[in-house]
Amino acid sequence: PVQGLAAVQLQDGSILAVGGDAMMGAHTRFAARYSVGEGQWQRLPDAPAPLDTPALLPISPNAVLVVAPSFAGGTLASPSKVLSFDPRRGRWQFLPSAPVALYAPHLLRLNAREVFAGGGIGTAVGAIFDVVARRWVAVASPIPNIATYSVAPLPGGGVLLVASVAIDAHKHPYMARRAFALRADRTWHPLARPPIAVDGTRAVALGGGR
Repeated sequence: PVQGLAAVQLQDGSILAVGGDAMMGAHTRFAARYSVGEGQWQRLPDAPAPLDTPALLPISPNAVLVVAPSFAGGTLASPSKVLSFDPRRGRWQFLPSAPVALYAPHLLRLNAREVFAGGGIGTAVGAIFDVVARRWVAVASPIPNIATYSVAPLPGGGVLLVASVAIDAHKHPYMARRAFALRADRTWHPLARPPIAVDGTRAVALGGGR
């Protein structure tokens, strides 16, 4: 059995599962497809690079964007490897690596040609990938000392970032709550503070602009 897989539903309703947790001794290049209607798994060609537990996003019927965590086959500071996988033909293709190290990558579709890849730490929280031009642009952190954060898509191709920011380890509370919106001009705009403690909180889109 393979542990630490990432899975995503494809446009035809089937499920693609790839990766594997190296810490659990698993094979990290695994790929398989599950047919919901038939209740059967189909083994697919292994990835050409270690994936560990990657982020997945279908961008067309024959292309899934796959972004590996920075430590997969490298170090925490290594730029994350990026691949495209065609689940119909079982073909892998390398794409330009992300310009930042994504420790825990996650992907948001911003519009028809842009994808936001979050999960960075330090001065850059992620990057935007143009799937047509196949070009990355790094996205700087909206504020220093972000400890944890979560992102969700906003209407119009934006990104909501909800974060815990370290203030002073000797004070209580030592974490502050912050929220920002990455707008169409690709700059961060501060929002009202979340009314809850956000350490470990996840942001999701509910639809209808919420």
